[in-house]
Amino acid sequence: MIDFSSNKLDSVRDGNTISNGQWLRRGLPKIPDYSPEYQVPKSKNIELVSFQKPNSDCCMFSYVEFDDDEDGMFLIATRNMSIIAQDKENLLANNGTKVVLKEIGKLWFERVEALDKKQLADLKRKLSEKTWVGEYLNEDHLVHYPGGEQIVLHSIVDNHSGKQLPDAYNIFRSFKFLALPQTSHGSFILEEEALKAKIDEIAAVALHQSLSQTQEGIVVQLIDRDAKHVIENLKVKSVEYCQFSLLS
Repeated sequence: MIDFSSNKLDSVRDGNTISNGQWLRRGLPKIPDYSPEYQVPKSKNIELVSFQKPNSDCCMFSYVEFDDDEDGMFLIATRNMSIIAQDKENLLANNGTKVVLKEIGKLWFERVEALDKKQLADLKRKLSEKTWVGEYLNEDHLVHYPGGEQIVLHSIVDNHSGKQLPDAYNIFRSFKFLALPQTSHGSFILEEEALKAKIDEIAAVALHQSLSQTQEGIVVQLIDRDAKHVIENLKVKSVEYCQFSLLS
């Protein structure tokens, strides 16, 4: 049994958790809104990808090992709260855990418990020194999800560099975790004008779509295929979503 009274999580601030100078999780920076004046970064080979971001709560996961522990632990977090647990029993044993963390943790361990021994070892390896970022879908934001409460993942961040890794969808699906579907809009090799035109085209469509089609927004992701990491994210919010935000 884990001693939850021990203070292993020293600092939890806006998507990050640090202990003894070690990054235990590292969240994404706030995604800026698209603007027609946006200037594309200079890069030789950029793939443009987009996905729909639900109107939901951020959740994050990592796998951490401490020198004084024989076994590692899963870190389960919202943007501003974290808990560590080896399994569902450890999670539920902590009476001080916020309800939302317990709900997210239970959904996480339901998926983890379905893995065989080899898959579990591979999951821990893939999660070590990385942060998986996703959305906790629930009806707190006046959106009904037919599948009920669930976790849907979309991004992976390297805890040391803070860089966002590409092709996260394939990794999530290899463990049968739910992941937000992504659409590739092609690769742009030394084609800055064509890249900007494609981003503007995606934005023009999303701006006038309904709230049910875009929810919180369409995230446009620029992947540098030479450097092998995401170099920028933009969010396109529909007019209807912006009006809804003012009323809520």
